[in-house]
Amino acid sequence: MSVRSRWAPPALWAALLFISSHIRFPPGPALFSGADKVAHFALYAVLATLVWRAIVPNASHLRSAALWSVLLTVAYGALDELHQRWVPGRECSFPDWLADLCGALAAVALAMLVSPRRRDASGAPPAQAKR
Repeated sequence: MSVRSRWAPPALWAALLFISSHIRFPPGPALFSGADKVAHFALYAVLATLVWRAIVPNASHLRSAALWSVLLTVAYGALDELHQRWVPGRECSFPDWLADLCGALAAVALAMLVSPRRRDASGAPPAQAKR
């Protein structure tokens, strides 16, 4: 898979997030308390997963792929929150960024757990793999 095809999905998702952060949502009751935090968690979990998929093929270690995936995702989340300071009807919110961080961490932790690179050709976990 080419670099362009690996990075296109996270770039498109990030663009979608950026465009959606320009939308002024009408004030009104939320579906439930904390619904916006759940949305941030989910949206940035998707972004982190897409970034993970772009990084893993070239990463020498899963830990470095995980670190870079989370760092890139939360840096983008921070920039998006800062950008919202200048969007009418939107605000920069540290709790929203924390939800972005939690979504990124959860997604990358799950990706690490299910990564095929954690197993050898026989399917045995790394601790049981024959060297």
